[in-house]
Amino acid sequence: MIEKKLKLLKNEIFQEFNNVISFWINNVIDYENNDFIGKIKSDGKKSKESEKSLILATRILWTFSKCYLKFKEKVYLKTADILYKYIINHFIDKKYGGFYWILDFKGNPIDTSKKFYGQSFGIYSFTEYTKASGNKDALAKAFEIFEIIEKYGKDKKNKGYFETAAEDFSPVEDMRLSEKDLNAPKSMNAHLHIMEAYSNLADYSKESKVIKVLEELINIFIYKIIQSNWHLGLFFDLNWNLLSDLISYGHDIECSWLLIEAAKVTGNNELIEKVKKVSVSLAEVSLKEAIDTDNGIFYEGDKKGPFKTKKEWWMQVEAMVGYMQAYQLTKKELFIDKIINIWNFCKEKFKTPYGEWYYFIDEKGNPDKNKEIAGPWKCPYHSIRAFIEIMDRIDEILFMGKNI
Repeated sequence: MIEKKLKLLKNEIFQEFNNVISFWINNVIDYENNDFIGKIKSDGKKSKESEKSLILATRILWTFSKCYLKFKEKVYLKTADILYKYIINHFIDKKYGGFYWILDFKGNPIDTSKKFYGQSFGIYSFTEYTKASGNKDALAKAFEIFEIIEKYGKDKKNKGYFETAAEDFSPVEDMRLSEKDLNAPKSMNAHLHIMEAYSNLADYSKESKVIKVLEELINIFIYKIIQSNWHLGLFFDLNWNLLSDLISYGHDIECSWLLIEAAKVTGNNELIEKVKKVSVSLAEVSLKEAIDTDNGIFYEGDKKGPFKTKKEWWMQVEAMVGYMQAYQLTKKELFIDKIINIWNFCKEKFKTPYGEWYYFIDEKGNPDKNKEIAGPWKCPYHSIRAFIEIMDRIDEILFMGKNI
């Protein structure tokens, strides 16, 4: 029975992969001018004079590099080449190093702050691009950014990483990643994606210094960020005191699988086994608390439960990967059933007529058509990564019988 379910799911996921990646090829990438568009509205109209974010650029680069590695389609590598050259030519600060945060539509910097979350996506995407293209300059740049984060972003006294620095890497008062975030010196979100980036760099390079700090990061999650209720703390002061009781259900389940991927890279078997137990606990609590009656993943809550019950696109697909991993660890079929339920919810509610997904679904189940379907934070990386992860994990389950 489960075999039939997984085969059907894989076929549908592959079809949706093609829908989403085709949207980005046909609408966002400007192949004629070696450029990309910073925003597309929910009605499919292109905002050609919109700002361009570092997150959008690096996530597109990572996505197409990953797609080329998976499927070897020439258009994927061509697209990655365009994004890599654009980032090198426009986002890199040639005076102080690192990446600018926001450019105008012509490629001129308008927010020159150095958010370490953004720097990490430079590492993540440049490493993936090196895998796809063999471009060793990209790998050298990834290591350069790694050294910058370790020099300017690391809290050498209390461990962990700061949120933001000024253009010249001096301290700043406003450390928020975005307007909706708390102005705190440390966040779960920055640590999660620095860990993700370091994991990719360590896996490819096998450099001991990267592996060492990756282990430190994993332990920060285990002992500082993950709370006793098996949710992630979101914002912290310099001494790791929790500053908010907010819960991000999507980050909880995304972390559950990214932690294991990171631990496997270290080769530390004791750490891997510890992380497996943590991962299962995160997934099991998510299963109990994060899923609405419509089978979508809640947006946000606190210790009393969900209070923002709208649904965001990326949380749904990250939950599918997290639950797939939980099934591989526990063999509890309930996780597979929940994946299929979430997938059916997404097919019904999130798909636009243009190939991409809506950003939000409101409490009544309607799409938020005021939000873009491509933009500074609406990128292909979550969806495409999840689709590839799910297809690969289904193959492992069905054809190789592999556990984690």
